[in-house]
Amino acid sequence: MITITNTQDNFDSAAIIFDWNRKLLSLFGLWPLMPNNFIYNCWLIYWTAHTIFEYIDLFLYTDNFEHVIENLTENISFTQALVNIIMMKKYNKILKKLIIEAMKNYHEKLYKSSSEQKIFFNYNNKTKLLCKFLFIFILITAPSYYIKPLTNLINDVELGDNSSIKKYILPYRFYNFYNINNNKQYAFAYAASFPVIIIGGLAPAATDFLLITIVYYVSSKLSVLSLKITNINSNSINLHNNIKEIFIEHKKLIEMGRKTQKIFSEILLFHFIGSTTLICLVEYQIITVKQNENKCIMFQRILIKLINYIVNIIIFVYKCYSYGQKTEIVSYISYILVIFMALYIHCVVGESLVTESKTICEAYYCCDWYNMTNGIQKDCTLGILRSQKVLCLSFGKFGIFELSTMTNVVKTSMGYLSVLRSLMTN
Repeated sequence: MITITNTQDNFDSAAIIFDWNRKLLSLFGLWPLMPNNFIYNCWLIYWTAHTIFEYIDLFLYTDNFEHVIENLTENISFTQALVNIIMMKKYNKILKKLIIEAMKNYHEKLYKSSSEQKIFFNYNNKTKLLCKFLFIFILITAPSYYIKPLTNLINDVELGDNSSIKKYILPYRFYNFYNINNNKQYAFAYAASFPVIIIGGLAPAATDFLLITIVYYVSSKLSVLSLKITNINSNSINLHNNIKEIFIEHKKLIEMGRKTQKIFSEILLFHFIGSTTLICLVEYQIITVKQNENKCIMFQRILIKLINYIVNIIIFVYKCYSYGQKTEIVSYISYILVIFMALYIHCVVGESLVTESKTICEAYYCCDWYNMTNGIQKDCTLGILRSQKVLCLSFGKFGIFELSTMTNVVKTSMGYLSVLRSLMTN
């Protein structure tokens, strides 16, 4: 329950979400209100080169199926990050207009009742909560994946296995133009891949932060607008002006929603395809960790339950620790959780946009329109027609993101996994 006291301070506190976006996007020179082309170009060159080296490594080892699986697990994620920063740069000017327009509405004078303010603050709190959860998952996953070779190396040394020390395994599978023959070269190559944690983890997070912020802002304003429409007083002296203000506000929100859909459409298309493939590949890697056949079957059963009951993660990680292969399992589990978290966020914010867009139509129908003049009744009919085409988040022109999309992605991934395992068995 939100208490409305010292209201403008609450709005100022709510607007801190834009400061979070500024800090993350400025790291890559992509903050729309203050872009930095030098920083952006440096990151783009580094990340493009790294992605190319990943693809070279993929083509050189096409005859090694397990290596291909491990490479694609990284490569798809890195390609998504590259698409993210390119698309964010492409639509930087449009994003600037959207952010400026949104920041203007963090003022108490624009909300006439405490109910409207509570709706706005509820959506703002949801925005902050989702951003915090996503950021925590990223902070867990990216470093754990990066230090995985080091922890394996330490474990081998403790067990007295010195043969693996000369392998010089790097955290990511990009092609090296030179052979690593000593510890100094290995340390340099390992350190050179450290920026991958930043851009590989934080670039998608920055994009998702902005997506959540804008979509939930539009959803909150649609919800407030539907409340205004429902509470229209047919006996009000300023009835005509109130209807006019509602129409203008609705038009602005429709434009914002369609621009948001256009900006993130390509990004979400790559994320939809990538998530479907990555879930399959990571699941395959989890159930094919070098254990005996019985343990692999146990892992697979627990993983399937994980999709329906996320609490089983605790049991799964505990048993993984009991059977060894600690680093691989934990890093894969955290990786797949990030994939599910990002997918869930896109689906839940997309669902909110669709739902709140539909409530506008219902609000017009439920208002006191039958006691109004014929001219205003026609305006209400026009408002209903305008709201028939709901706002949404789409992946390309193939579909929209809503809660059912997550189920479809998981089912499709399971189908791919079944085919992949059958192929390997045969």
